[in-house]
Amino acid sequence: MKKKLYLLLLIGLIIVLAGCSAASKKESQEDSIKEEIEELEETESENEEIELYSDDTKIVFQSDQIRYVFYYKKNEITAYHVYIDYDTKETAAYALTLLGAEDDETIDKAYNKGRYVVIEYNEKEYMDMTVEELKEAYGSMKEVTK
Repeated sequence: MKKKLYLLLLIGLIIVLAGCSAASKKESQEDSIKEEIEELEETESENEEIELYSDDTKIVFQSDQIRYVFYYKKNEITAYHVYIDYDTKETAAYALTLLGAEDDETIDKAYNKGRYVVIEYNEKEYMDMTVEELKEAYGSMKEVTK
């Protein structure tokens, strides 16, 4: 009688462990699929083109893979950023290491944003420029509008 009881308990324990193992494998597979989807979405967003257009707050000029973005309020330039498109996040990261922005007094900050290197220039580079002067100086470049 005791042998049958132990045998039944053993069989029950095996069934429970097998069920837990199957559930654990299913959860593991689901987690793996979720991670793969998140990685794919992240890669796609890292390589997406940033849409920069002139509007009521900024003027955007383009030359090849470089976009010159001047932020303004009324007739005063308030910031000057350059976006350089390197097609991939990896290439942009490498380009940033070669830039040497920390040694350039004209640059406040340089960083990667997906496939772009973004350079934020020091206020001295634009503080005396008006919107009209800007349009005249960059008039030969294509202004990016919607």
